[in-house]
Amino acid sequence: MDFEYLKTQDPEMTKQMLMAAHVAPNKAAFLIRGQNGVGKSLMARFIHGKANGIPDNFITLRHGRLFEDLTSISPEVIKSGTLHLPQAHRLQVQEQIFLSDWLKNNNVRFISTTEIDLKEMVRNSRFDEKLYHRLAVVYLEIPALRERICDLFLLADFFVRMFSITHNKRIVSMSDQAKNKLMSWPWHGNLFELETVIERAVLLSQGLHLEADDIMLEGPSIQPGAMAYSPGTSLAEMEKSLIMQTLRYTDNNRTKAADLLGISIRTLRNKLNEYKREVEI
Repeated sequence: MDFEYLKTQDPEMTKQMLMAAHVAPNKAAFLIRGQNGVGKSLMARFIHGKANGIPDNFITLRHGRLFEDLTSISPEVIKSGTLHLPQAHRLQVQEQIFLSDWLKNNNVRFISTTEIDLKEMVRNSRFDEKLYHRLAVVYLEIPALRERICDLFLLADFFVRMFSITHNKRIVSMSDQAKNKLMSWPWHGNLFELETVIERAVLLSQGLHLEADDIMLEGPSIQPGAMAYSPGTSLAEMEKSLIMQTLRYTDNNRTKAADLLGISIRTLRNKLNEYKREVEI
């Protein structure tokens, strides 16, 4: 399994990775939350690997067959393996009750993933509270790609190298215009959307450099106006420029700006406080 997909320079993502690696050797229950495409299943396998688990002992459970899967788990898997339950929010009521009892009686590394806030489901009586607490002994939340812009080019460069080898190309870099185009996109599909876009661009490229015209994006961008960055511009400067232009575009309406940028209002507020401290310094 190639964990290059989880490469990061983002402080919050780094924090989640360090926490996962620290707890991994223990038989704990992990709940991983994140949007579609952020790499929740990759994180689950990362945890399994950090626990020195062999690949065959990583078992993905099936919805609708949970009873069958759990009752057939071997003692070896329970002792040293990892059970992975994707989309925990889809569990039916009877499955929730059964799983809660099963976890109570079995000491195993159990990793569930979800795109939905299970706490909210508990509050709305749509998810068993006891099961929630048994699943979320260790809670990890993977930030969306658009909330960690510093990782965008890091991952894009990795995908360019990977697909250049796969498709026998000799691409050595991306043009500034290509980078601007990537920066303008909200990346709702996260890592796997970026992967698809870069593979397509590599296939379309006819030279040593990936150009803006090679990058085919589907739908409108979040770019409120033409933005150009010169060579040497840092990712932090580009991120700040994008945020400030979006705020001007929305007449400083932070809620609308956060929505256009595809980030939470909390993330936007933290970024603005960071910029304010820079001025004070």
